[in-house]
Amino acid sequence: MRFNRFAAAALLAVPALAAAQDAAEHTLSVGVLAGGTFPTGRLSRQLYDPGYQIGALAQAWTPLRWLGVRVDGSYRRTSLGRQQIVDQQGIPHGTVSVDVSFRTLAASVVARAPGLRSPLQPYALAGYGTYGLRGEVTHSDDPTLAPNGRGDFRYVHGAHVGLGVDAPVGRARAFVETRYEHVGPSLRFMPVDVGVRLR
Repeated sequence: MRFNRFAAAALLAVPALAAAQDAAEHTLSVGVLAGGTFPTGRLSRQLYDPGYQIGALAQAWTPLRWLGVRVDGSYRRTSLGRQQIVDQQGIPHGTVSVDVSFRTLAASVVARAPGLRSPLQPYALAGYGTYGLRGEVTHSDDPTLAPNGRGDFRYVHGAHVGLGVDAPVGRARAFVETRYEHVGPSLRFMPVDVGVRLR
């Protein structure tokens, strides 16, 4: 009799545990990420050197469980390298080094494999974002271009697609992901990030 009561209680607890797990999946989670960014495409590779980024995100899964939404923002820094300064006659007057900082804010739809029961969860994402770009002179041989001179932020829009995988680490989930970004009319970047998301 005592065994039957225990078995009945266990059976009744299974749906409650499943509901609690689903509720946890649907709650908002926040996280941080960091990594490198790499220019792709002929023009971007000619203009930019590889750089780095740090950022934060907020993510939630919908009642479909395999479909979620994410909002993330990041600070990114890269460089145009050392450029030669020439006048209107093409005569060189020295060199200048320019770093470029990005402020990014993006929204994405995140999808993972429906019904996959595995600690490792691959996922795909796609979305749209705003990118604020600003140049900063870090070195100059030309007295008319002083170091630490900064321009204004110029905002452009872009789309991205990406792939990643995450896994549980204690009460959090660690992830690795990469994206392909089409920024403005002609720039292409591929950031690669590692991060952790509190669930």
